[in-house]
Amino acid sequence: MIKLLITNNFLIIFFKKTGTTMNQNPYLKQYQQNYVESASREDLFLLLFNSLLKYISKMRQAMIDKNPAEIQTNSTKAIRIIEEFLNTLIS
Repeated sequence: MIKLLITNNFLIIFFKKTGTTMNQNPYLKQYQQNYVESASREDLFLLLFNSLLKYISKMRQAMIDKNPAEIQTNSTKAIRIIEEFLNTLIS
C-alpha cells in the first residue's frame, strides 16, 4: 500500500501555490485526506510520479545554482518516492 506521507508531501506543495498550507486551513486538510483515501491506486501512482519529476527538476536547478542544502533536500525526497515505488511493486 502506498504511504500517505509521500503523497501528503506532494499535496502540501501542490496546495502551497494557493497561498495556504495544509496546517493553516482545516478544510483543506480534510479535503486532502478525503482525496487521498478515495483515490484509486493509479491516481496515487500518478501523484507520486509527478512529485518525483518535480523533485528531480528542483534538484537539477539546485545543482545549477550550486545550492547543496536544496540538492540534499530534493534528492532525499526523490529517493523516498523511489523507495515507495519499489516497496509497492514488491508487496
